[in-house]
Amino acid sequence: MNIFLVAGPDPHAVQSVWQTLQGLGVYEVSPSHRDGLLPQDIHQMMGESLVEITTAVDVEITSDTPKPMRAAWRELAADLWLANLQHPMWGWHMSNTTHLLDYWLDFDPHILLVLAYNTPAEYLQQQLLGISEISPQLVEKHLEQWSFTTETLLAQYYAASPRCVLVHSGTVVYQPGLLSESMSQQWGIQLTPAATDQSLLAATPPCGVDQYLMTQIISSFPATGELLQELEATAHVPSYSGSHPEASVFQLWTQHIAAQQQAQLQATQASEKITQFRTQLNQARTEGDQKLVALTDAYESLLLQLDEAQQETEHYFLLNQNATEQLQVAQQVSNFWQRNAPGVITVNLCNDIDGSNWYHAEDDGRWAGPGVVSTLQMPPVLAGYYVVELMIQDAMQPEIVVGMQLGVVSDVGSVQSIDLVHDFSQDSSLYPMVSSGAFDLATQHHSWVLQMSLPGNHCPAEAGGNDTRRLGLKLKTLRLSRQ
Repeated sequence: MNIFLVAGPDPHAVQSVWQTLQGLGVYEVSPSHRDGLLPQDIHQMMGESLVEITTAVDVEITSDTPKPMRAAWRELAADLWLANLQHPMWGWHMSNTTHLLDYWLDFDPHILLVLAYNTPAEYLQQQLLGISEISPQLVEKHLEQWSFTTETLLAQYYAASPRCVLVHSGTVVYQPGLLSESMSQQWGIQLTPAATDQSLLAATPPCGVDQYLMTQIISSFPATGELLQELEATAHVPSYSGSHPEASVFQLWTQHIAAQQQAQLQATQASEKITQFRTQLNQARTEGDQKLVALTDAYESLLLQLDEAQQETEHYFLLNQNATEQLQVAQQVSNFWQRNAPGVITVNLCNDIDGSNWYHAEDDGRWAGPGVVSTLQMPPVLAGYYVVELMIQDAMQPEIVVGMQLGVVSDVGSVQSIDLVHDFSQDSSLYPMVSSGAFDLATQHHSWVLQMSLPGNHCPAEAGGNDTRRLGLKLKTLRLSRQ
């Protein structure tokens, strides 16, 4: 028998992971035989006992304080266990009560813990929904709250790591097989994902626009970023990649609006079907009892179609509602970014990027290639005078750096060239080095691209090496400063 407990600070994340576990064949806990109690009822009783102890005795509450009640709690839990012996796999979920995890883990050494988390960008999206005015202070407050609960979550994981898997809620919802795989590797438990409605998953992807801008906003809080890196490095199922290498933010926004319009159209069509079926039913009813007997089969068929149409309408209504909420958050985040755009924007090519003609990230940057024209999608910026600095880690030849051309491509397709100055390292290897230039933006740019054109590239294999890629230069970071 396997017992699973899904826990975490965010109720939505915990609920999503628990529903995924149920799809993998885990039963919801049944109430105890004697008192009809669920784990949540025992939680409440334990909490009330702690309150009584606190108010009755003027002493500091320690871990030993609830011991007089522990025997009674264990008896209640044992009765709950007996009621669920018939299930090979069962469990429950709990949020905002993570201080009770130790009790359950101590009660039964066979309990396996699934800790669910979300990213700071996802947490911000939930907290900012419906807020008309978003200030930097509000963003900082929510990020501090996310950091506090995440540090607590990591401490719980480290304390009971052999009995834990740490998972990102959004990833396991979209790819339940990863949760099954992580549980198999950690505990040797084989779970089979249930059939999934792929059309629903395809219709409700994470919104790229708000995730992209929120990531840029969160980059101003390095402590949050460092904690997220630790969380992702520790997780058995980390978050899905937020990069969109073949699509600009403007394209993502356009696709998102188009998806919302499609959902609205499908909801309207489903509603029209319901109206049509109801009309046919009313006509059948008015033709009299004799005809109704002859039309029984057709009547039942119409009822079935009506039920299916109603379910379809509800499905597309939920899709439309979700798309509307995501678009609202994206608009709020975009407005916040434009009002509070930082003076310095840094793009670290060791992380996920939005651009084209780049190889995979390495510890010290990314190589441009296999083509000679590479791009980086940049966030919205205000009009003004800007300095751009390219921190170049290596190049196949110095001539490639000297012959490099850099330009700003606006959302209407115009290209503004940037004159560059190259400061090679005094070391014999010439690298790392910095290429810098300045340019003036006369108007605000909502969607724009930084384009780098190289005079050529080379394949190391042609000189006897093992690397068959065509490489130009390796860029580590790009720094954009408003003067």
